[in-house]
Amino acid sequence: MARGTVNKLVRGGIWLTIAAFLINLLQALSTVIVAWFLTPEDYGVVAVAMTLQLIIIAVTNMQLGEALIRQSDPGEQEISAVWTLNAIRGLIMAAIFVALAWPVAHFYGDSRLVPVLLVLSLSPILLGLENPKRFIQQRDLIFHQEFLITVLQKLAAFVTTVGIAAIWH
Repeated sequence: MARGTVNKLVRGGIWLTIAAFLINLLQALSTVIVAWFLTPEDYGVVAVAMTLQLIIIAVTNMQLGEALIRQSDPGEQEISAVWTLNAIRGLIMAAIFVALAWPVAHFYGDSRLVPVLLVLSLSPILLGLENPKRFIQQRDLIFHQEFLITVLQKLAAFVTTVGIAAIWH
């Protein structure tokens, strides 16, 4: 392995380690703050909705970005195809959330799940609009931009989550 590649890997590892630490710290703070604001019943509603979201995201994951990493020189056509498919996936996931909001609320006997699931339906739409060129940067071992993007995404999610919890409180 060339010395330049090793240096990139070491620097990338440092960036990703710091990012993971900050993301986990924000997640822990978010959990504590939300738990402080919400009643146990409200926290349960959010937990059910988030679990459903994680299941739907995991089941529909197509690993398209990873396919770009494996290509030696993906062109604009491949990048556009990945973006389009991810955007369609985001819209389909959002539609699934909207369609499941009332049946899930009925199943759990808690109408508060409906607005939570409807708000969470926006998340996959935003995820679907993610720029696939991020994966090419990963392939090229450019991790400082990944650090900025992931930490800023988590910071935005933290502010949004805490803000919504404070409003509901």
